[in-house]
Amino acid sequence: MKKHCVQHNTEKIAQWNQNFLHRKPASPEEETHFLEQRNRLTPERKDIETWVDLLDLDEGRDVPLKNPTP
Repeated sequence: MKKHCVQHNTEKIAQWNQNFLHRKPASPEEETHFLEQRNRLTPERKDIETWVDLLDLDEGRDVPLKNPTP
């Protein structure tokens, strides 16, 4: 398995982490699914816009309030 692994530097890992943390629905279908799930969990939280925040909410973790993107 090691021969197929790619060793990434710290900068690449940090970039991947930031992209993951800020990932939003990428298509109309994903957005529909995302909004259905968000509204099922907490319809009043329009500030939940990323998959990570939605997952945290679904798993019962606190998600601090933030200003939604216009």
